[in-house]
Amino acid sequence: MSKARRQSNEELEARLGGLETPFAAQSLTENGYQKLPGGMVMQWGTIPSVIGNNVYADITLPIPFPTATLNVQCAGYTEGDDLSDVGVQVTSFTSSTLRLLLNTSGGTHKIMWFAIGY
Repeated sequence: MSKARRQSNEELEARLGGLETPFAAQSLTENGYQKLPGGMVMQWGTIPSVIGNNVYADITLPIPFPTATLNVQCAGYTEGDDLSDVGVQVTSFTSSTLRLLLNTSGGTHKIMWFAIGY
C-alpha cells in the first residue's frame, strides 16, 4: 500500500472516531449476514439434509430482522455424481426463524437458504 493511501486510510479512521462503517456489521461465515447501508440485511446459510419425506427443518437466523422479512429462498445441493432427488420449500418464517419442508431420497445433500429483510 502506498504511503499516501495508508495516510488517507488513517485520516478516515481518525475522522470516524470509532463509528461503525456502513459494511462493518457482518458475519462472513457459512451461516452469516451482511447489514447494508439504509438498513437492508442479507442472511444466508446451509444445513445438512435429512433423508425422508415431509421432514421439517427449523432454522434460527444468525440475527433477527429488526422490522420485516421480505423474501426467503432455498435450494437443495448435491455433490458430484449424486443424482438422488432433493426437494425443499419454505413453509413459514418470522423475523428470526425459517421453517423448511424437505423431501429427499438417498444421497448426501445440503440445503442452502437465503433471506433478505430490514
